[in-house]
Amino acid sequence: MIKHSQDRLVAMSPSQMKHQQVLSSTSNGAGGKANYCMTYDQTSSVNTPTKLMTALSQLAPSCRFTYKQAGTNANALTVTGRCADAIGFTGRLNGTVNVKNSQSWTANLTGVGRLPDAMMKANGMTPRTDVPMVTSITSAWKGWHC
Repeated sequence: MIKHSQDRLVAMSPSQMKHQQVLSSTSNGAGGKANYCMTYDQTSSVNTPTKLMTALSQLAPSCRFTYKQAGTNANALTVTGRCADAIGFTGRLNGTVNVKNSQSWTANLTGVGRLPDAMMKANGMTPRTDVPMVTSITSAWKGWHC
């Protein structure tokens, strides 16, 4: 009922007023935390696990992902992947993607690999050593504006 009401409210609002969704991303391998705003149209384009994986693959073109439905949960996928990014992470990842509804989803990936030597040195790490990578992305509707 609430989702139906939200969808009706969005449909009634002018296109420039359509809701903004905050996408929060935290990664310990490359360091840092970032928040992004997504338009209603963007969130609608990632409202299933398969569509979300397509979007994540486009955002990380140096990574190749494979995925399958997680058990009997049609809204969740188990993911494995390999990234080979000359200026970022190179290594293996695995984890889960869960689309709770059209306005809320999560992606959690962990893995081991390497970062460029300069990045390793800048972060006080020994170059050419494997590092753990933990990436957690959460998307949730926060309001009409970011």
